[in-house]
Amino acid sequence: MFGDVPQSLSAATRILAGYQSHVVADLFGATKTLWRPNTGELSTGTQNPVQDVILPESATQPQATEAATREEVQALLVALKGNPLARAAIGIMASCGVRPGEARGLRWEEWDRAEKQIRVCRSIWHRAVTTPKTENSKRFVAVGDDLLELLLDLWNWKGCPISGYILSGRKDWPVILDNLTKRVIRPAAEKASA
Repeated sequence: MFGDVPQSLSAATRILAGYQSHVVADLFGATKTLWRPNTGELSTGTQNPVQDVILPESATQPQATEAATREEVQALLVALKGNPLARAAIGIMASCGVRPGEARGLRWEEWDRAEKQIRVCRSIWHRAVTTPKTENSKRFVAVGDDLLELLLDLWNWKGCPISGYILSGRKDWPVILDNLTKRVIRPAAEKASA
């Protein structure tokens, strides 16, 4: 199935060296789940192809978190005028401190307008709906006036839904934030800064 394991390892090490550290770590983690830990064999009975791989130091070291300033967020919201979905995505991520999967999992029926808060209780990665990463990630987050305005704009633009995902796309399934960033947010930001 994997051919000659030592040759595969050296080739894999050369290939993985060019990827960003989080990609390497994700690939390594996914591959680790395929074999039986007690036997060192894959579920198919073959030897574990990554047992001797040494991860590059960059894949094991946490990277510094970089957050946008309030002014940068405001400038981005101005650049996205006329796109309520992208503006709401930026507002949720900037105001609530939620992970991307948690932002995708927010639903209209979990937004308590009277209490000015929204419940974070799920995360969506690709098409898998799960609980948030940690137990403490299940929480209520405040909806300030700025975010309230963005959510109301999106709510009106979508026809005042009473249920469903807030950041939903065409088929009422949450948008893929990477695609939204590549196709809408980044081009608008580049156009505004030019």
